[in-house]
Amino acid sequence: MKKFWIILIILLALCGMFYAFTRIYDTDVYKNSEEFREFADNSLAEEQFFTPDEYTQTEYEYDKKLSFAIRKDQYSGEDISKLRDNRIKDIVKSFIAKQAVEGDDRTRACIIDSTVRDWDNEAQSLAICVKTYVEQDREMVLEDTDIKTFLISLQTGEEIKPIQAFNINYRAKASKFAADYFTKTYSPEVLNEDWEKYIADNDENFNKFMMTDSAVIFYFDEGTVADESEGILSMTIPRRNMLQAIRPLVIDRYIDPDKPMIAITYDDGPGGASEARILDCLEKHGSVATFFYMGNRMEGFGETARRAAQMGCEIGNHSWSHPQLSLLSKKKIKEQLEKTNDAIYEVTGTVPDVCRPPYGDYSDKVVKTIGSEDMYAVLWTIDTLDWKTRNPKKIFKSVKNTKNLDGKIILMHSIYDETAKASEKIIPWLEEQGYQTVTISELIKYKTGKTPQEGKLYRSFP
Repeated sequence: MKKFWIILIILLALCGMFYAFTRIYDTDVYKNSEEFREFADNSLAEEQFFTPDEYTQTEYEYDKKLSFAIRKDQYSGEDISKLRDNRIKDIVKSFIAKQAVEGDDRTRACIIDSTVRDWDNEAQSLAICVKTYVEQDREMVLEDTDIKTFLISLQTGEEIKPIQAFNINYRAKASKFAADYFTKTYSPEVLNEDWEKYIADNDENFNKFMMTDSAVIFYFDEGTVADESEGILSMTIPRRNMLQAIRPLVIDRYIDPDKPMIAITYDDGPGGASEARILDCLEKHGSVATFFYMGNRMEGFGETARRAAQMGCEIGNHSWSHPQLSLLSKKKIKEQLEKTNDAIYEVTGTVPDVCRPPYGDYSDKVVKTIGSEDMYAVLWTIDTLDWKTRNPKKIFKSVKNTKNLDGKIILMHSIYDETAKASEKIIPWLEEQGYQTVTISELIKYKTGKTPQEGKLYRSFP
């Protein structure tokens, strides 16, 4: 029995030594470049934000203490490729600098995934996902996940802001969709207590996204909408749900919210030669206006309507045939609005979210019906009476003689030559006086601090 216990003790000691030996040398930390490649490929596969294709390639840089894997689309666009490579270089530099500050010798890894997508409004999307790992207890543990997104204009090759590719209402549209999406997709236990603040309609939200041919994909940082264990969340909104929020073409202009601004609006179009003259003047001075179009005129004057939308002007609904909407049934009002929206979309590729009732005639029924079509109603503060006087001097004088134009809405009609002639004086004069010309939606946003609300009527701002 004594020999038995001695042998047993020796065996247990050997097992302990073997276990300790394997714990030292058999770990989940990669030991060479081949094992790192396998680790990086698994990391890229397990949380795949972007779908790779046959042209996607991965570069590996192995080091015993600090390794990188970078996956890229083999995209041929020079400007977007340069932007992507520069941003990735910045990420790598930042990661190296951070590890130098940490001052320990643990093994670390940075896995970078990126993709580029074209968008038919002459913009391109770039998204970069960064995952960092650090060695803990002989295992590589995910330390942080971050996603960065960028936009570039195909016209200029320059990086642009979201508001240059989207209309000013895009956050409101995304917020509405997100509220429904997250409540249906995730249980209350998974969503954070304050998750709704991260999908609210404000400038801090919906800034990370990817545009594709069929959808807009928004990304939410880990620990915001849901528990950190869920990682970065994504939400895909089909393009059809964002038609009111996407610009036909990106714009280059910016708005200074601290400077005075005014909205010029034109009813009863689209017009022919007269509206073309107005657009020429707006373009010359880097200005925009809001055009309220009638559905039954879209087919005959589609060229000017298309040009207005592409210039960054806002397109509004002015009914199909210009009736007094308050005298119609709800069904007939909806028919006037829906047919017009369809006609505008067919020509311009955009769907209005603002409506001006013909004659400025409205009722609660009219405003609510406009709201049911995901639009809001707007009137005006300065009536130039251009339709009545047909006198360019009097039209100009009605604007010039109004004190403090900041926040005002000017009403004119783009179907008259006299209005075009008056506009050629009004637009440069406003510029000389220091006024920014903005769209209706922009004016409401900057004067009220909120995106225009569906089913509401706007007419003046103090």
